[in-house]
Amino acid sequence: MSGWAAASQSLKLLPPADRRKLGFVTAIQMLSALLDAAGVALFGIVAALATSTVSGSPLPSAASKALSVLGIDSADMTTAVIQLSVLAGLLLIGKSILSMVLTRRVLRFLAHRQAIVSGQLATSLLSRPLVQIQRRRSQETAFALTAGVNAAMLGVLGQSITVLSELSLLGVLAIGLLALDPLVALFAVGFFLTIALVLQRIMSSRAQRLGQTSSNAEVASTALVQESISGYREVLVSNRRSLYVDRFQDLRWQAASVQADLNMMALIPKYVFEIALIVGAGLLAYTQFLFKDAAAAMATIAVFLAAGSRVVPSMLRLQGAA
Repeated sequence: MSGWAAASQSLKLLPPADRRKLGFVTAIQMLSALLDAAGVALFGIVAALATSTVSGSPLPSAASKALSVLGIDSADMTTAVIQLSVLAGLLLIGKSILSMVLTRRVLRFLAHRQAIVSGQLATSLLSRPLVQIQRRRSQETAFALTAGVNAAMLGVLGQSITVLSELSLLGVLAIGLLALDPLVALFAVGFFLTIALVLQRIMSSRAQRLGQTSSNAEVASTALVQESISGYREVLVSNRRSLYVDRFQDLRWQAASVQADLNMMALIPKYVFEIALIVGAGLLAYTQFLFKDAAAAMATIAVFLAAGSRVVPSMLRLQGAA
């Protein structure tokens, strides 16, 4: 079952009223990406204004129109830069706070609903004839009522909302860059998308192998402990305790080594995207100063850096949610 199919099936566990509430909050989270776009654009205007004043180059027309719309086109440079910087900071901080509050409310909402759904399923199960209950193993039934519902609510629906929110942010920022400079937009989208795809291709297969090794080690460790306890008298009589301990120790070393590799793999995208942001800004700066005046070049670079500071965490959250 694909991710979106799983999300669709999970939504069916909620009544229509709860689905509407979830959809409303998700829509607000997606629209909040506009605050990010506005904050990023303002930082570009600040860079253009400062560079234009220092170098004496003309202010880009887009920046001039923005200053006019904001009503600060007649203010001196220092005042305009301070006002724009404060406004941009407030927008970006406000977006982060709003996103944090909405995410917390969504998670608590889904956590409450998962408890209700588990109770409803238990009521439905215990009202059935014994023959129907015994068609499934008790372990499967227990999993469906507990971990299964938890996975459907928080694991599937919660992460699906994260995916939609992050995709909307990336989409809005890409559109903003496209309006500023189509070539820069294509460069940014292609640059970060290529890195994400390469990372996914390299890491997914290795993560799968490590996960399988970890699972095998955990299962073997549990089986060994159960075997040694259930047959403890025979183990004691035959003096094989050291053999069991050595085998158990080897399995725990293997599991620990694999877990360390898995934890490191979870951190690799963070370091790669941080380096990519710096490299991308350097390449962009080189080309911008070759073909544009200083004010326009600085505005583009500032927008790229500001957008990148929001894109990198977004792609990390998106990768984790996916």
